[in-house]
Amino acid sequence: MEELKNSVNKSNESAAGPDGVSCQFLRHLPESCLHTLLKLFNNIWTTGDIPPILEGGFGGSNSKTQNLGRILLILPTIDLLRSRAACEKFSNHYAVYTDGSKLEEKVAAAAYFPKHPDRSKATRLRDGASVFSAELEGIALALTEIKKLTKYHKTFAIYSDSLSALQAIQSKNFKVIDIRRLYNLIRKFPPYVHISFVWIPAHVSIQGNENVDKLAKAALNRSSCSGKLICWSDLKPKINAFIHSVWQKNWDAEGANKLHEVLPNLGEGAGRKRKTVMCRLRVGHTWLTQSYLLKNEEQPSCYACNSLYTVRHILIEYPDFQVISRKYFSITDLYRLFREVNPSRIAGEEEEEEEEEEEEDDDDDDDDDDDDDDDDDDDDDDDDDEEEAKNDEKEEEEKKEEEEEEYEEQQEREEEEEEEEEEEEEEEEEEEEEEEEEEEEEEEEKEEEEKKKK
Repeated sequence: MEELKNSVNKSNESAAGPDGVSCQFLRHLPESCLHTLLKLFNNIWTTGDIPPILEGGFGGSNSKTQNLGRILLILPTIDLLRSRAACEKFSNHYAVYTDGSKLEEKVAAAAYFPKHPDRSKATRLRDGASVFSAELEGIALALTEIKKLTKYHKTFAIYSDSLSALQAIQSKNFKVIDIRRLYNLIRKFPPYVHISFVWIPAHVSIQGNENVDKLAKAALNRSSCSGKLICWSDLKPKINAFIHSVWQKNWDAEGANKLHEVLPNLGEGAGRKRKTVMCRLRVGHTWLTQSYLLKNEEQPSCYACNSLYTVRHILIEYPDFQVISRKYFSITDLYRLFREVNPSRIAGEEEEEEEEEEEEDDDDDDDDDDDDDDDDDDDDDDDDDEEEAKNDEKEEEEKKEEEEEEYEEQQEREEEEEEEEEEEEEEEEEEEEEEEEEEEEEEEEKEEEEKKKK
């Protein structure tokens, strides 16, 4: 796995893969490493056993940032019990929780110290800043205050619910001013200080995270803002929106154009990246399934069931991915998969469109309930929706129970294995002691014989 680690460190410099997959480094791995990676990925999904990433720090042993700890990434599918268990791993660390909040144009950040609440800090950023900048500002507040505590503590754990912020810190993207500022803060820490960054899911009743969220929201109402300027990257969405509005205005002025009726609103539809991924999936030309042709090798087969690698096998038939397949789409043929499932799920993109549609549907349902209380047909629809919601809740509860049972069984197995190992070690120690005693007795007998001879 050394090659995997090296590839991860160089992933930002790699050329884009033919599938547009974000993990471009996969295309450089040999077949043996690929099998190991798939096995590890499946182990994470089924057991929730998350290995720490880059244990020795982001910069290596000789780096100036060697006191920057590891980032522990917890997958969103892991339940609350395991999230809390991950937090307990850092129970000996001095804990700090950070968060960012945004309401319309107001933006604020906060850092909460559970052991010393009076040290907690919060600030309001300039209007128009992004939540990403607010999350990084919260981490900066934490680091600034932590530096004052290095005389009394050596290990610190900064908890954040922003995975994008932690990944940005890990990537060392110094083009972002806030990332460069964080590393400059960390370089000033004494060499004996160790800082761990831990990702935790938001709104799952982790007390420290709930407190820092309240602190950040309260800072939104402050009258004064920090003197920090807005990062140029936060202005890009507004600039793009302005350019798009001008483009749309000019396009609306060309109502006589024959194409205006076909595409009245510019920018609608899937992007080029999604179209490329979906087309390659449909025809089966992906790097994982077709790279052997370019390498002049034999067609690879699945290590789990010896079937040939195909898009159908990976998305639908692969036994180790059944848990993931059931989560995102319960379909057994490619025809229905590409026709009925939202392309964003298959292409691995954010499901913003689905979330917006669900919110709109929820709003529509609420309006219908308020306006049509006396309508029998609508009441029947509401009853059906309630039954479906109850069924969904039951299914989710059953799934959680199954996952908890699996987790408990796995823990029992691990405990049994540990007990067996301890028993074996004890037996080995006893055997060694017996051998030593026998050797000592033999030596004593030899000495007595020598004395008798003399």
